[in-house]
Amino acid sequence: MSEISYSISVVIVNYNVRFFLEQALRSVFKSSSNLSVQVWVVDNSSSDDSIEMVKQKFPTVQIIENIHNVGFARANNQAIKRSNATYVLLLNPDTLLEELTLKKCFHFMEHNPDAGALGVRMIDGTGHFLPESKRGIPTPWVAFCKTFGLSALFPHSVLFNTYHLGFLSEFQTAEAPVLSGAFMFIRNEALKKAGTLDEDFFMYGEDIDLSVRILEAGYKNFYFPETSIIHYKGESTRKGTVNYVKIFYQAMILFAEKHFAGKNRRAYIFLLHIAIYIRAVGSLLGNYAKKFGLPIADSLLTYGGLLFLQYFWAVYRFEDSSYYDQRFFYVNAPLYVLIWILMLFFSGTYDKKMSPKSIISSLLIGSLIIAAIYGFFEPAYRNSRALILLGTLWSAFSILGIRFLWFPPFRREFFLGGKRRFLVVGSLNEGNRAHLLLDSVGFNSHSLGIVSPSLDISNDAQILGNIDDLEDICRINQVDDIIFCSKDVSSTQIMSWMSKLGSKYQFRIMQETNSSIISSYSKNDPGELFTYRIHLNLADNRFKRQKRIFDLILGLFYFLLMPLFMVLNWKNIRRRWKILYAVLKGEMTWFGYGKIIGEEENNLPHIPDGVLSLTSVLFSKNKMNLTEEKITNANSIYARHYTFNTDVNLLFQYILSRFN
Repeated sequence: MSEISYSISVVIVNYNVRFFLEQALRSVFKSSSNLSVQVWVVDNSSSDDSIEMVKQKFPTVQIIENIHNVGFARANNQAIKRSNATYVLLLNPDTLLEELTLKKCFHFMEHNPDAGALGVRMIDGTGHFLPESKRGIPTPWVAFCKTFGLSALFPHSVLFNTYHLGFLSEFQTAEAPVLSGAFMFIRNEALKKAGTLDEDFFMYGEDIDLSVRILEAGYKNFYFPETSIIHYKGESTRKGTVNYVKIFYQAMILFAEKHFAGKNRRAYIFLLHIAIYIRAVGSLLGNYAKKFGLPIADSLLTYGGLLFLQYFWAVYRFEDSSYYDQRFFYVNAPLYVLIWILMLFFSGTYDKKMSPKSIISSLLIGSLIIAAIYGFFEPAYRNSRALILLGTLWSAFSILGIRFLWFPPFRREFFLGGKRRFLVVGSLNEGNRAHLLLDSVGFNSHSLGIVSPSLDISNDAQILGNIDDLEDICRINQVDDIIFCSKDVSSTQIMSWMSKLGSKYQFRIMQETNSSIISSYSKNDPGELFTYRIHLNLADNRFKRQKRIFDLILGLFYFLLMPLFMVLNWKNIRRRWKILYAVLKGEMTWFGYGKIIGEEENNLPHIPDGVLSLTSVLFSKNKMNLTEEKITNANSIYARHYTFNTDVNLLFQYILSRFN
């Protein structure tokens, strides 16, 4: 490291989180008053114009641009080795500091020369305390308690929850052996003795390893809750994925091999291998439950209701409980259920956003399809049409009912048409800017008004009151969302209100100099961003499913035409089979984006490579005048306006071009 000339070097590793990064940088500069602070941004090959934003809006920031994603540890080390400050702060880009965070941390370290590193109180985007703010060394016993749930059962036990030091209050300053890499304030001198981050850790575990090496170098690590930060994603963002389980526990095995010996190492690694299998199976089951749990529940409820209805109708209408043929149980009823569930699926009902309107309309469409094919059934399978009508009513009642009971947002959708009730905390000008932004992105919401951050309240009808009365205003008006304007409300105030009001509300923060609003529902949620942008249909799961259905339908016709292809050109038949297999597997699509030479990435929604590109269809007769601008525009229009008919039209256009 070079000669020290700064008080603090702040190092932020960025990867495709432009708006979170901008918010973090603004909070760093607000927190650096009266301190000599050097800021580094190391970009791991982002494709969202993050670096362009930093260069334009933060010209004093030192930038390191990596061609590839080199991992968290190596990226941090690139800046650490070039920084020259008394202290180094490792900071995640999805964080927000209080105005006095850096000053308080600096003063604590100055008055505690035995402190090698410092961590602060972290909260998530809902104001909840993040327990990873303070942790113990993950010895075999600590890991056993964490893996098998003893830490969760006894959260405040010294014996069972050393992993998160649950016996320490979140507001108690104390030694904490392990600190989080999301905010790690480190003495430069300690780094020289302990060494920088171990680059063998690609993503997880490097903060644990560094914390232990700082202790081994003769320093202490401290948890310092006299200042707080927001960490939007938290430690648990990707814990539901098998990939997370694999990477995280491999990092723990690496940690064990470095820091334990003999029986402790063998026991720890054995325990970690067990944990990998347990967590991997749990993650798979959890993911399948999230993906298929609701459709399965809907299917079982609907099928059970149909069986009861056929018995009821047989007794009520025909006075004979065995009136209907047994084939109703294993042919008609399953077919009806399948059609209704498929209609719900294709309409997007099983996505995060579900509405009573979409459910009812999907079931009605399904019933019309059932009625349309009813006449084609063999006489033995033509049960009473009344059962179709009764089944439709029952499916609507049961499917709406289960969502009404288990999903609070659905109840809001049911009673209020889905509109979230929000208020803005900020000045009149910033409040109006927030309204314009939300309108532009189509946020389904109802504005209650504006809460002023100052005591001087204007007579404008939009002003609901003063920020000191925010709790009462929210309760009286039954607020869902609170939007803080960072230009008018300090980060310290925002975090204080988040902690005070709790999880009853959704908190959002609007940036002062750009058109973005950031929020997160929980530490398990990657965060939500509202900003001015063009809506792209192919970014919507409903349209992606339509494209997949088109690929499968055309793939079926392609398969049926294989004998003809063999006759026309049998030498090319192997390639055709490979294409068909790739499309059916989802590795290719029939129509993909046009290719631009030298362009590795773009901001369009991802789709598989195309058997045919847009350029080969749209510009088949005019290739000489083809430019990158035309290809880019064609790709953008395709992604923005895509529907099932788009690919149908491209297919006919391609067929016609072959005959001309």
